[in-house]
Amino acid sequence: MLVGSHTVEGNKAFGPGILDMKGGIVQSLWAIKACGELGIPINKRIVFLCTSDEEIGSTSSRSLIEQEAEKVPLYLYLNHPPHAAEL
Repeated sequence: MLVGSHTVEGNKAFGPGILDMKGGIVQSLWAIKACGELGIPINKRIVFLCTSDEEIGSTSSRSLIEQEAEKVPLYLYLNHPPHAAEL
C-alpha cells in the first residue's frame, strides 16, 4: 500500500522511500544467494541492520548503528546506486 505523495505509472512506483533502503536489502540477499551458488563458504555471522529513519539523519537509530559497528572488524553499507531512479 502506498501512502502520501506516492504515484504509480505503469509498472513503476514513484515517491519517498520507494528505492533507497530497500535496494540495499535486496543487494544483500542476492549477494548471499550468489555466494551459495558459487560455492563460496560463509563462515562468519552475518547481521542485517535495517533502519527506517535515514532520511532524517538516523536520529533514532544512530546509537544502535554505532553500537553494532563497534562489535565487528568490518561492515558493509549497501545502498542504491546514484541516479538509480533513472534506470
